[in-house]
Amino acid sequence: MDGGIPPRSTQMKRHRPHGTDQKSRLLNRLRKTSRGEGGRSEHVLRPTLLGIWTANRREGTEFAQLDPHIQHEKMLTGTPKVSEYVLERHLEEERKKRYRERFGRGNIKSLCIDGFLKTEVAQDVCEFLSDGVVFERIYGLYGVDEPVDRDTWERADDADRMYTFSREDGMRDGVSGFRPIKYRRVRDLIGGEAFIEYLEELTGTVLTDLQSLAASAYGVGDYLRPHTDQGGDRKIAYIIYLNPEWREEWGGALHLVDAESNKTEYGFRHNRLVLFDVHDHKHHYIEEISEEAGEQLRYTLGGWVNGSE
Repeated sequence: MDGGIPPRSTQMKRHRPHGTDQKSRLLNRLRKTSRGEGGRSEHVLRPTLLGIWTANRREGTEFAQLDPHIQHEKMLTGTPKVSEYVLERHLEEERKKRYRERFGRGNIKSLCIDGFLKTEVAQDVCEFLSDGVVFERIYGLYGVDEPVDRDTWERADDADRMYTFSREDGMRDGVSGFRPIKYRRVRDLIGGEAFIEYLEELTGTVLTDLQSLAASAYGVGDYLRPHTDQGGDRKIAYIIYLNPEWREEWGGALHLVDAESNKTEYGFRHNRLVLFDVHDHKHHYIEEISEEAGEQLRYTLGGWVNGSE
């Protein structure tokens, strides 16, 4: 997978569960926002808008028909819905059928969907990963389940080095406003039953629950060498690419390799979702990031979903 630790381990032991926040807590956090020019509070949840949203909800108004301000505030309260975050066209029944056929058609069961999240959602999540998340650099060796320290990694033979990249390790101090809440909501969505059912529709696979979800960042010189994600009940790996400034020639493409050494390549493109069956290929890897990337980082949200054969 893109940001997991896959050598021989069967679990991502550093996974931190993320239950859905209570509505009251979200509202309180929304009110604790930063001050704009002149001391005027920015992004304050207005009771009138909340009342309109509640009325619209009672009347069964379709989300897409709501005022943009109401849409925005609705996205930050209640249970996250796939239709609030994923672009509408990817929810059409005929399109989901075509995706399901594509997933099972090739020599490796995999699927790529471009423009997956709504534009503003992808942008907000990407900006929060850039400005609001603390990333910890990790180093890995073949045959060692957990990351090792940098000195151990550097003393090892190059052939024994499996990966180096940065993994999400918390939120920066002083971060406020809507973006951290929206990021949390996207995480809640991915871990929720509705999204897992949606992935079942896309893959034609029986899935049970989310095993892991983590944000990762790859910069110059980072890579993840050939490995397999098989272990435990893992069935489907998912990755969402996030960085609108990224160029595919900078590297970071995902390569899936089957038993006959045939490759399926998915280059890095902002707001692209990639799904693949972890049992349906020999191994996969992420190519090294080139020096041309400069200060740019290859952000992803990814993990595994458990399922049955």
